[in-house]
Amino acid sequence: MSPPTFGDLIRQRRKELKLSLREACKEIGGMIHYPHLSRVERNLATPSEALARRIAKAYRMDEEEVVFRARKLHKTLDDLKRKFPNMTRRYLSESKAEE
Repeated sequence: MSPPTFGDLIRQRRKELKLSLREACKEIGGMIHYPHLSRVERNLATPSEALARRIAKAYRMDEEEVVFRARKLHKTLDDLKRKFPNMTRRYLSESKAEE
């Protein structure tokens, strides 16, 4: 089973916080209108990194995870692992060793 999409993740969190779309937009700081937030939640629009960070703060979520999912980096990594398994594994191992 694949991990939840960015839209799934933030919709679930908004519902946990018992916020309507309009209330959520206010919490985010008025940076987004509710129709756009609805499109983001339905994965029909991709938020900017700045908006993803504001959503994470407003929803009290891990900012790094939210931005990572919003930018669809997990899909890119999955594609790389599938197409270039050896190189991806080696690159990630080397990157981890450098930390």
